[in-house]
Amino acid sequence: MHTHRFKTCIVALSFFVLLFAVPQSFAAYPEKTITIVVPFAPGGQADVCARMLGQALQPYFPKIAITNMGSASGTTGAAHVSVAKPDGYTLLLAWLPSVAIAPAVMSDIPYSWDSFTYLGLIQRHSFALVANPKQPIQTFEALKAALKSGNKNLRFATAGVGTVNYIAPVAMLEELAMPEDSVKFIPFKGGAAQAAPSVMGGHMDFLWQGLAPMTGAIQGKQLTCLAVTSPERDPAVPDCPTVRELGYPNLENIASWGALAGPKDLPAEVVTAWAAVLEKVKNDPAWNEALLKIGAQPAIMAPNETTHYVGEQFELFKKTKKEN
Repeated sequence: MHTHRFKTCIVALSFFVLLFAVPQSFAAYPEKTITIVVPFAPGGQADVCARMLGQALQPYFPKIAITNMGSASGTTGAAHVSVAKPDGYTLLLAWLPSVAIAPAVMSDIPYSWDSFTYLGLIQRHSFALVANPKQPIQTFEALKAALKSGNKNLRFATAGVGTVNYIAPVAMLEELAMPEDSVKFIPFKGGAAQAAPSVMGGHMDFLWQGLAPMTGAIQGKQLTCLAVTSPERDPAVPDCPTVRELGYPNLENIASWGALAGPKDLPAEVVTAWAAVLEKVKNDPAWNEALLKIGAQPAIMAPNETTHYVGEQFELFKKTKKEN
């Protein structure tokens, strides 16, 4: 009798020891507020995307806080998250400039592109190749023919080496098997804000730039759209062919994008939880419609696909830096 009671006590005690010995990481995630750091100032494209994402996540992760750390081209916020505790409660809206361009072209930042755990690509903004409507080259094929003929006087406006609208013509020339000195690169200190008007005014011939802010000028015939990097034709400029249609699908890599990431070595259960939730957001009509309204394309990817994509983007910018 006493032996039976003793064994029962031992079993019960063992159960409680195991219960309380379960690592905290196996507790239900999330247990508290998740902070998403936006490495840019409030009101910009990245900030708008983060707040839209926060709304879309409400049915699954209701406690989301958006914090802006906007300075140093997005590197301050990215650096902050790279050294945060890897528990899934401090995440980064990983925007192209902060996690792919900066690590590729800047040697004085304390992190690299792979200092993070990527949870998923969120969205992308396609780029477009536009031309002044009064100059003779009004199609991509005409531009290609002019370049092949040896015309080296074509002027491409850029925001400077290391920017997407500098990488784009470099990548285009590479796809066309043309040397980089086939065109003239004209940098503008004011970036796209000055570059686009210079093309409209006839001071420059061409520009690769994000499609969304140029849609009005294209529709108003102030700019001619020669190509877009979206997978399909954009409804806002349906007459503009995609780079895939033109035979250059690799140029689809020319885009602005945003992803969600955390510090390196996030627990597997956190990654799994986010992958499952983002898959649900991916199929949310309200989320997809909201992105399209701001000129973005829904582009949620799985964690492994996102890591591969960001790595490719980093290598693209790193290669360009070496060549210059």
